[in-house]
Amino acid sequence: MMNRKAVKEDILGGVIEFVKEENNTARAMGNRLRMVEAKSVDIKEDVDNNESLCKDLENWLSSVEAMLVSLEGTAAD
Repeated sequence: MMNRKAVKEDILGGVIEFVKEENNTARAMGNRLRMVEAKSVDIKEDVDNNESLCKDLENWLSSVEAMLVSLEGTAAD
């Protein structure tokens, strides 16, 4: 049978090991969270760029449409 000091050391060793593992897990989760946050910023930038490109395309299509209307008017003359 183990004496009290040995039992305390054994329990303390287990607690320390558990805390180390939890700390490593928390650190890994924090790293993963930072990666996800960085990726979400990249995705937001992509969305913003796509929205800008869509607006540019809409403007270009409007100008093409205006030119076609103008050409139709010229052709009718």
